[in-house]
Amino acid sequence: MDIHPECNDTERFIQSVYLALEQGFWDPYDILVLDNAKIHGEEIEKLLWQARRVHVIFLPTRSPEWNPKELVWALLVRRLSVYPIHVAREKYNNSNVVAFLARDILEDITIEEVSRMYEHCYGFLFNL
Repeated sequence: MDIHPECNDTERFIQSVYLALEQGFWDPYDILVLDNAKIHGEEIEKLLWQARRVHVIFLPTRSPEWNPKELVWALLVRRLSVYPIHVAREKYNNSNVVAFLARDILEDITIEEVSRMYEHCYGFLFNL
């Protein structure tokens, strides 16, 4: 996980996409689901299609119930809120304590938890 002091922006996001492409992250005809955050930019759709035939789907605004990433963030926030900060400060001894703790929490999310998040979102979507 790349932890950096700057804010994310479109340029940094596109750099991450290029890096993922170079590393063969996507297979042809994969689907990438993004929300409508401005940093995602519209050119990403054309770039991924031309590079690897990856479909990009932009979710409608204000539709967290369709987006498994929102459930991951909610889980992260819940786990961060109950983690004793003094333990984190001792463990990381770094000014980016919350970023490192968040990284560890995200890495500890199980495949079963992620599967349930997807089932929840797609169940909601298909039961409209």
